Amino acid sequence: GYTVWAHNLIAIARLRGSDLKVLEVTEESIDFDQGELADQDVDPVHNLIEQVSLGLGQPWHAVMDIESLSVFTEPNRHFYREMQSFSEDI
Repeated sequence: GYTVWAHNLIAIARLRGSDLKVLEVTEESIDFDQGELADQDVDPVHNLIEQVSLGLGQPWHAVMDIESLSVFTEPNRHFYREMQSFSEDI
């Protein structure tokens, strides 16, 4: 596994902009600075998605590990997303 700092993803998106065609990073590999997590007024994940999307000039989101494996069918991905959503609510 590897870790990518959220502020580095934002910087990459701003520097490369629309010239960067693929920026694929898994949700599990993104890490946030303590300062970003301490600000209770801003959701750090939402802010990251918004800032990277602005930098790239197109919608962006982190991928789930399962999305990077093309052997999984869309129903399997949907099930995985639903299970993640369910477990977040517990």
